[in-house]
Parts: sequence; structure tokens; C-alpha cells
Amino acid sequence: MTLPNTNLNNIRAPGFYYIRVATTNALVTTSSTNGNEGNPIVQSGVNTRLLQTFYHNNAQIWYRVLQNTTWTTWTRLTTAWIGTQAQLDAVTCIATGSLIVIHEP
Repeated sequence: MTLPNTNLNNIRAPGFYYIRVATTNALVTTSSTNGNEGNPIVQSGVNTRLLQTFYHNNAQIWYRVLQNTTWTTWTRLTTAWIGTQAQLDAVTCIATGSLIVIHEP
């Protein structure tokens, strides 16, 4: 889905987005430069609760929650990948519903 606004606080419609522009209210740099792209995913909760998960091209994953009118701070789930490309290529990922299983053979 095209990013409807460059302020991540205003991205509230549930969906999968692609960013390749400078944004505000993100903890990692986004721009039109290769390597600064990202994918925010917005999930709606009950009433006025939203979850934003941000997958940056540098392999960092962040999330935050909107409760009523207040956003929590961004929390990092992962740091950048520090292994080799061969190790990354060897990882098998199987997604079943909302469960993701990652296995390195």
C-alpha cells in the first residue's frame, strides 16, 4: 500500500505499507536512498488501540502501540543482522497463521 502520509503517527489504517521517503516519528532513518526503505504494518485492536510494527531494510524491527490518543515509545525487537549472507540464505522461515518459525538447517 502506498504511504498516505510521511508522519508515522498519522498512519492508522490497517495494512502493509512501503516507505522510500523521509518520515517523521520513526526511530530509524528512512529516505529515497537504497538501504533506508522500510515496511510499516498497522494492525487494529479493540476500539482505539493500534499496533505499528516497523521492519527496516537494515534488519531492525520496531513496534509501538497507540492507546486512545497516546503512542508508546518505539521498542526494538531486533538489532541489525550480524551474520554472513550465507548464514542468512540458509535460514528457513515457515509462517503458519500468526506463528513464525525460523530454523537454520
